[in-house]
Amino acid sequence: MLLSMKTLLDTAESKAFAIPAPTVWSIETVEAAYAVGRAMNTPLILMVWDDNTVAWIEKMGSLVHLVDKRYPDVPCALILDHGQSFASSVAAVRAGFTTVMADYSMMPFEGNIINVKRIADVAHAVGVAVEAELGHVGEGFEYETTRDSGLTDPAQAVDFVTRTGCDMLAVAIGTSHGTYKGEPKLDFELLSTLDSLVNVPLILHGGSGTGDENLREAVRRGIRKVNLCTDLFN
Repeated sequence: MLLSMKTLLDTAESKAFAIPAPTVWSIETVEAAYAVGRAMNTPLILMVWDDNTVAWIEKMGSLVHLVDKRYPDVPCALILDHGQSFASSVAAVRAGFTTVMADYSMMPFEGNIINVKRIADVAHAVGVAVEAELGHVGEGFEYETTRDSGLTDPAQAVDFVTRTGCDMLAVAIGTSHGTYKGEPKLDFELLSTLDSLVNVPLILHGGSGTGDENLREAVRRGIRKVNLCTDLFN
């Protein structure tokens, strides 16, 4: 059953657990994700990357809606991951995505706010949730040199969430996308601080290769969605 990611994460927040968010890219991967969700009795968040083409977004929206009909017992959200433009976000809303990620984390603080709020205003008007990112989760191949440069600033977090109206916040606490070059080092004290300040569910990008104990501790300290991509590709 397709639901807003906000609905799923509000439940996860109230019960202090996290929801797995696998990336899907074909009908086979969508079917596999739903089958595991049913077998393990867990909600899911299916992620589709933004390749900046409406055709791709519409195709994946149709595939997920098709498979979802066969799994009415699996609570599921469908998110456009790392949405790069207003046009992509609108295409995802029209294609039946229940959530969009408005990712402007590489922009200066004010630019990030302006762009996320613009998308949130449109998405919320039709009941679609919005994820945003503050700080920046980099790439694993350059982990040793960039790990500290994009960490989320707690002093900005409350202002960011208030002004954008985002429903959930991806935070940078030391994880990376892709394969780590070096040992993952998560800043759990930073995560606890962010969890104490921000009143929306927190998201962890770069879950692959981070290690089970690191993920457990991240969930204990407030993470409610764990993104998984590289592990699945591998």
